[in-house]
Amino acid sequence: MNSFLKKFVIGEWNLGICNQDFHSEFRKVKKGGVLTLHAMWMKHHRSGSFFADPFIYKVDAKKAVILAEEFIFSRNKGIISLCTIDRKSGKLIDRVEVLEETCHLSYPFYDAKTGHFAPESCRNGNWATYKFDGKTASDKQIILNEPVIDCTPVEWKGRWYLFAVKQPRALDQLLIYSADSRYGTYKPHPMNPAKDSIRTSRCGGKCFIVDGELYRAVQDSTHLYGECMHITHVTELTETTFAEEDWCDIRIEHNGKYPLGFHTINFQEDVIIVDGFRERFSPLQTIYNIKVSPLINRFRYGKH
Repeated sequence: MNSFLKKFVIGEWNLGICNQDFHSEFRKVKKGGVLTLHAMWMKHHRSGSFFADPFIYKVDAKKAVILAEEFIFSRNKGIISLCTIDRKSGKLIDRVEVLEETCHLSYPFYDAKTGHFAPESCRNGNWATYKFDGKTASDKQIILNEPVIDCTPVEWKGRWYLFAVKQPRALDQLLIYSADSRYGTYKPHPMNPAKDSIRTSRCGGKCFIVDGELYRAVQDSTHLYGECMHITHVTELTETTFAEEDWCDIRIEHNGKYPLGFHTINFQEDVIIVDGFRERFSPLQTIYNIKVSPLINRFRYGKH
């Protein structure tokens, strides 16, 4: 495709649902192996937006309810939406806008124990949590006054740790913070930056514990932002030390609709939720994004 035609190519993410039990599948994988997922991509008709960074709010036998970033072209930023997906067909049954800020929002880390979610809001210069009742977000509380990205907290051996990244090294430099409580005062780890690797530094979903061992789901941007994912095994984590090893790769088997990226995975019960990226040749959509969308945005927010 020549350079002129490439101007009409748009990139878009979507959510994928896997009706698999994560712990059962993970225990089958040996170190150095591959965790294989079978994804069904969400079917929706929202041509003016795309979805990424899914976190599970709740699931039942028929549907999965997901908190996700929805990037809306007319607003030129991401908001947090609640998506209800049919587990059998992959159809988007319902969508509700949950939170919009003046800046871009993404990666809505959901904590089921407290009923709070904490989205990435680095352009606000902080990381904050919101109470969520299944419909609306409220009671904003700033946890860390730093422009951190993809914040992923986990409790380990009686202490809370926070994995994150920052610009300009958001793809390859891992930062760790620790606190004595879930929403306590997080202090930088003395080893920061704790890791320098474009393959395995940045988190891409909740950390998890299997058979007493701590693991991280991490995104790999070696050739393309968020192109694929791996799992690392955290072999040592204290207030002053950190070490981990590569454990396995994650591969999505799907129908080829979103083959160019995969940078978030989360799970609950017998459901795994992922995202995927593709590029699509769409002149009309591109013209809308470049010409029409900014005009709508100016009208909506009074910008000139």
